[in-house]
Amino acid sequence: MKQLVVADIAGSNDLPHIDDVAPMNDKDIPCINELRDVLKRHGALDRFGITLLHKHFDIEHDEVLVERTDEASKVQTIRPHRKADLDTCIQQTAWRLSDGAAVMGCYTVCIRDSDRGWHRSHVTSG
Repeated sequence: MKQLVVADIAGSNDLPHIDDVAPMNDKDIPCINELRDVLKRHGALDRFGITLLHKHFDIEHDEVLVERTDEASKVQTIRPHRKADLDTCIQQTAWRLSDGAAVMGCYTVCIRDSDRGWHRSHVTSG
């Protein structure tokens, strides 16, 4: 089995700004249908999905975006934090695919809250 290649993805600054990204349209449907078929074939329809890749601002090489979720009020806030300041257990949750590698890099990770389990905060890199 091939190993996933995980690279530093601060290079995701090359993604287009959200204002420059075309919304999903009819030309995307065949691609999305094919991705759905692959996930179905691997029994992963309820495990993996897709997202529209974009950025809102550049991320420094030593930063990640930390997503804080207040489940009670249903509010999510995303802010950059230095990677060195994150002293926690994480779980990868999103990956950017790229030519030449099975995975360009981990795009988002969850921070583990020892009292309540996963999903209390998320970290998005690049």
